[in-house]
Amino acid sequence: DANEYQSSGEFVRDVRLVWDNARLYNAPFTLVHDTASSLSLEFETRLNALLKLMGVITTDASASTNGAARAQHIAPSAAAAPSTAAAASSSKTSTAAATAGSAPAAQAAAPA
Repeated sequence: DANEYQSSGEFVRDVRLVWDNARLYNAPFTLVHDTASSLSLEFETRLNALLKLMGVITTDASASTNGAARAQHIAPSAAAAPSTAAAASSSKTSTAAATAGSAPAAQAAAPA
């Protein structure tokens, strides 16, 4: 279906884009900016724990909060694994995509 994610990597990119856009379009030290930063850190921490559990990554990529150390290893096999992220990636989630629709092209080019 056109309204479904085809991979867990697509889902992860959209979630990251939501946090990135919230920080980009809201001034630092505002509720939205600060909440996006907190949720981003929580998402990356839980994603890394899930990927470690699945054996997709072996190190903790969430140690850095600068965004450069985000979990980059969303393998095709991870999309097929019975996990929360895989289940969420197969559900119809248009909110993140709708939010991402107004993002600049540079923001849309988030790492896989």
